[in-house]
Amino acid sequence: MPRNCKCLARFLIETIISLIILLSFLLMTNSHLAAQGLSLKTLLTPSYKTSGISEQDLLNIDYFNKQAKNRYAKAHSLPRTLRIVILRVSFLPDTLATTTGDGTFNLTPNDSTIIDPPPHDREYFLAQLTAASHYYRSVSNENLILTG
Repeated sequence: MPRNCKCLARFLIETIISLIILLSFLLMTNSHLAAQGLSLKTLLTPSYKTSGISEQDLLNIDYFNKQAKNRYAKAHSLPRTLRIVILRVSFLPDTLATTTGDGTFNLTPNDSTIIDPPPHDREYFLAQLTAASHYYRSVSNENLILTG
């Protein structure tokens, strides 16, 4: 008999012996389970839910919800004040085509301008800050206060 055939025959015999041992073990186990009112089939059948939503909190969502509520409560318990600094910078007058305006503030009153009419002086910028303060106080339910 060629060498490969001997190896194959030995492998088949060992496999058959292993299967016989496994089968006898399963039969003994089955008779032992039957004495307890159980069966091998019920033990080998997976016992998992096939429908419905898992009741386990695998992502620990309750913990994260509590943390988010705590952060929200802390953030909204006291109004936050934001101080704003307004710097007015005036440049030397220029006539370059690459810039808008001439670099200076328009301090001359003009009745023809409807939106943001000049003069753009200190009172103009304080009025802008007051308007922004009223807006943010309103939309934040009085949780954000702007001061200058």
